[in-house]
Amino acid sequence: MAGGTHLVDLNQNRIAITIQRQGLHILHMAGRVPLTPVFLTGARPERHATGRQRAPQRLIVHVADHQHFFGVELLDDGCHQSFIVPLETFCDSWVKNSAVVVYRLARLINCPVVATGEEDYVSDGTRVFAVPHGHSIMTAVTGTGCLLGAVLATFFSAYYPCKNRLSIGEFLAYALAYYGLAGESAVQVSGVKPGSFSVAFMDSLYTLDDAVLMSENRIRPVVVPDQLEVYFISGTQDVELNENRLLSIVEDACRGGVTCFQFREKGVGTLVGQQKLELAQQLKQICAKYNVLYVINDDVDLAIAVNADGVHVGQEDMSLEAVRDLVGPKVVGISIHSVEELHKTDIIYADCVGVGPMYATSSKPDAQVPCG
Repeated sequence: MAGGTHLVDLNQNRIAITIQRQGLHILHMAGRVPLTPVFLTGARPERHATGRQRAPQRLIVHVADHQHFFGVELLDDGCHQSFIVPLETFCDSWVKNSAVVVYRLARLINCPVVATGEEDYVSDGTRVFAVPHGHSIMTAVTGTGCLLGAVLATFFSAYYPCKNRLSIGEFLAYALAYYGLAGESAVQVSGVKPGSFSVAFMDSLYTLDDAVLMSENRIRPVVVPDQLEVYFISGTQDVELNENRLLSIVEDACRGGVTCFQFREKGVGTLVGQQKLELAQQLKQICAKYNVLYVINDDVDLAIAVNADGVHVGQEDMSLEAVRDLVGPKVVGISIHSVEELHKTDIIYADCVGVGPMYATSSKPDAQVPCG
């Protein structure tokens, strides 16, 4: 990894990916972009924290939407498999939402999942991201799906230096964005001509300016209902200011099946500054271990510092637009207490809404009158 460059052998072709501390940069070096999927050697299956078997760490599943069925492409342990399976294989009931499918499948097999269609989706079992697919001609040219598998695998192999700044889901979302931008750029050269496009697309993948990727907001966070199914909120104020007890309770809750945890540190005697930061980091590690969505209450700076999955703000905090500008594709939640508040809130910048309180509560002294 000298100089931040990681070279990966892609079927006798070589691409260099450089990850720099200040951003994500792709540098294509001498060689050609591979036309067939890359096979990555992964570790043997291990036990997930929940007791389920974890899939090999270096594995990507690419699913393509075919209405009633999904085409599945597995890249793992030197073996490339493609097959068609019914959608019900991934879901308890019929679900047409690709975002739900990739989230459930990623949790089921404990590895990143990418679904391509009219809009592309990627999930690592904790987060879900949507990315524009690129130009429509990309779905009509033979080989673009296989080439996407190679690009995804190449990004994936270079993820380690970025793991403290980006989740694997967000990292692969950048790969999808890069791919889509390259397709759009190629059409400007070739026009909508499949034969000419193939050549222009390869050239575009090779020469696309990284600044375009970083400047365009191509990645959209998605929240699916499953992620908020069991939403746990707590801080040291709820456990007699005992940090270790909070950590133990949160881990038990994650192990027991919560899908989202919000760290809400409010009240007399609660942690501030470095102590709060250190506790937030420990809670982040626990949530990551169990693929539980991790949200910070109110403190946008803290959410960015610990790379939380999201932040939840109230009506009296900074505007939602300002929050979105700061946190980018993190999940943004907002508290709404009435229809009047809803009408005056820039809800377009939020991914989820907390409505309430539904019932009277003793855990929040300044709670408003129940509206349930």
